[in-house]
Amino acid sequence: MRKNLKIFVSIQIIGLICLSSQAMVLAKGIGSSAGVTLLQPVSAKVSGLGEACASLSGEVFNLHYNPAGLAELKKQAVSLMYQKGLAEDNFTTLTYGKKFTLGTLGVSVLYYDTGEIEMYNTDGVLITEVGQKDMVFSIGGSEENRKGSGGNKS
Repeated sequence: MRKNLKIFVSIQIIGLICLSSQAMVLAKGIGSSAGVTLLQPVSAKVSGLGEACASLSGEVFNLHYNPAGLAELKKQAVSLMYQKGLAEDNFTTLTYGKKFTLGTLGVSVLYYDTGEIEMYNTDGVLITEVGQKDMVFSIGGSEENRKGSGGNKS
């Protein structure tokens, strides 16, 4: 049984290494992937903490940083944020969490839109291109550890 577990973990690690190397090969450069969307802070509180909030618990935004922290959510919660950037880009988040008898569930939608970008082509003609638009859906949950005084599990 232990040998099978070691083989399974080894295969998973090799798969992750291959997947990450493929992602680097397929990326076309800066601004060509959704990485910018995933690096945005999901609430003003998170931004104010410098995104050092993985140890906080009982907040709905824990879905993005430490899903186990959702277990400490006392009641249902909603977090909305809209951020307009300097380059006319827009970032919007909607995060919802609710405590159930079996555990706590969190869902989230992130939307990032860079709008339209005006630029000159090689012939010197002004053109307008539609920029990056990304939408990310997340779902996660956690359950309180009812055995002993240990931590949460997710």
